[in-house]
Amino acid sequence: VIQVDTAFGGAGNVTFDLVSDSTANLATSKTTHLTTGAIAYTSWTAGTTKIYPLPVETTYERYLGLWETASGNLTSGKINAFLTHDVSKWVATPDGI
Repeated sequence: VIQVDTAFGGAGNVTFDLVSDSTANLATSKTTHLTTGAIAYTSWTAGTTKIYPLPVETTYERYLGLWETASGNLTSGKINAFLTHDVSKWVATPDGI
């Protein structure tokens, strides 16, 4: 799940890739398992939620991460990205509850 907390500013496109690798910094030989494809910054408005199912017929390496690639000039924006078993029942709560 990718949720936009603060809208992206700038001009161009942004792509998010779910990747895995044998190293924590995802820099050795990362494998891409899922990609959003290039999406215009203007589509990533505050409150937008995009849900992507995890590919099941693949081999994941030890470390899993979300890799962002921007084309153009990304000046602002904030997302929350997470894995969850049941998206329809997921509810955000304050810390400590």
